[in-house]
Amino acid sequence: MTARWGQRGHTLLELMIVISILSVMLAAVLPVLGRVYQHYELEGSSREIVSDIRSAQVSAWVEHGEQELRFNRFSPRYSRWESGVFRWQKRMSERIAYRLGYIESTVETLRYGRQRAVGSGNIRLINQLGQQAEVKIFPISGHAVFGGMR
Repeated sequence: MTARWGQRGHTLLELMIVISILSVMLAAVLPVLGRVYQHYELEGSSREIVSDIRSAQVSAWVEHGEQELRFNRFSPRYSRWESGVFRWQKRMSERIAYRLGYIESTVETLRYGRQRAVGSGNIRLINQLGQQAEVKIFPISGHAVFGGMR
């Protein structure tokens, strides 16, 4: 087919070839993006736990009250209590679980007051890809640290 003067464009066949090439490239990239997303989701959940623990510590020091974080031993969720009053609950993604299916009983309830901290141990998380993250809570001080990814 000859184009008239001033007419330009692509044929339907050319557009179909470009779309098929882009589809193949997208199909190759999507699994990698899924793995990257799960990695950062696990890391983000671990860092959020550390942030909430530190927030409870600071609130206990500033407000002179008792702060608690209560972790569900078998399901990756936890709640915050202030002076015995429920404040909120957080649930992590469905793709994240405790590494052994539960957490240590010493970490189940973390209490922070102006002068003391009760509870210590490790919270180990795992995602569906087998990647692991660890949050360490130190005895006496109750200081929480993100232990990194494996």
